[in-house]
Amino acid sequence: MSTLLRTLLLTLLIHTPNAYAQPYRFISGGDLYVALSQDSMMLKGYFLGVVDVLKDVEQELCFQVPLAADADQQMLQSFLHYWEEASVPEDPVEAISKAMVEDYPC
Repeated sequence: MSTLLRTLLLTLLIHTPNAYAQPYRFISGGDLYVALSQDSMMLKGYFLGVVDVLKDVEQELCFQVPLAADADQQMLQSFLHYWEEASVPEDPVEAISKAMVEDYPC
C-alpha cells in the first residue's frame, strides 16, 4: 500500500470527531463487499488502509494482522467469507472490524 494512501486514510480517521463512531466513508459496507468480491484494486487499498489504521486498537473490536507473506490475501478472504451469508453493516469500517475480529482477535 502506498504511503500516500496510508497517510490520507490515517489523516481522515484521526481528524474526524470520534473517528471510530463516525468514520470517513465513501462506500457502504455492502458495496465494499461486492467490490472486493470482484477484485477491485482501489477498494483493496481502502480495505488494507482501514485494517492498518485500526489494527491493535484497544477497543471492543480489536484485531491483529496475521504474520504471513500473504496476510493481505488472508484478510481479504476472511472478510469475504465472514459476510458471504450475513447482512453487511452499512458502515464499511464496522464491517471490516467485525470480520477481522472473528479470525484475528487480539
